[in-house]
Amino acid sequence: MKKVVSLCDLTGHMVLPWAEAGYECYVFDIQHPYGVNQHELHPNIKKVGDSVMKEWIDRFFESELLENVKIAFAFPPCTDLTGAWSRWWKGKGDNAYVDAMALATRCRDLVGGLGCPWMLENPPGRINSGSRGLGPDVAPHPARWEKKWDHIFQPYQYGGYEGAGREFWEEHGAQLWRTFASQEGLDPSKCLLKHVKAYTAWLRENFDIQLPVDCDGYHKNTCLWTGGGFRMPGIKPVALHAKANKVHHCSPGSERANIRSETPMGFARAVYEANK
Repeated sequence: MKKVVSLCDLTGHMVLPWAEAGYECYVFDIQHPYGVNQHELHPNIKKVGDSVMKEWIDRFFESELLENVKIAFAFPPCTDLTGAWSRWWKGKGDNAYVDAMALATRCRDLVGGLGCPWMLENPPGRINSGSRGLGPDVAPHPARWEKKWDHIFQPYQYGGYEGAGREFWEEHGAQLWRTFASQEGLDPSKCLLKHVKAYTAWLRENFDIQLPVDCDGYHKNTCLWTGGGFRMPGIKPVALHAKANKVHHCSPGSERANIRSETPMGFARAVYEANK
């Protein structure tokens, strides 16, 4: 059976389309119960509970369990890497950054060593900038990656692949977006935030379209480092819904980081369609 691997993955959203297609999927996260257990999301998903920094993870990756891996994903924690938290970088010092980069690098090395297409996700920040939050005169930290991200996306760009109103967007979304892009002189293969805001207003004005808040009509700038022949899917943008800024406005609490880091299902399905 072909396999799929996803690191630092609590929800299993990224591998769900693969599990539904019959792949055996392994999602690793320190928040899962220790060991290898059944994931509640789908019978074909196994959750592996422990830090990917542990030595036994190397042996697991070298075992027969992870032979014939089709694709691999990684979502290292971004708390000490994202630019959205830059005001705290100086106070946390270099150690927090070094630890976060060690985990990100470990994830990259693990998925990159499987000999298959792979993708690592993190928001814009200091993975490759190495900023210490100490001003422009302070040299970047040597733990940074030299390589800038390969792709950058927003959830709304792939909302047409999944979620509430999916049938409407599958039937009409591509044509509506091409029509709007043509009128505005835009490249239809791209959809920046300022463009989708104008697109949303145009749809509401001309078609009275309101998007439910349980779909991917929100924004969260996300960078991808990829390799091994990973194919970036084409966009199927949807309009922004009433909670388009929900990631930024997420309420404080113990689950805030998990909520903010959830993989949008539209993007997960788009990646499956492009790489299956």
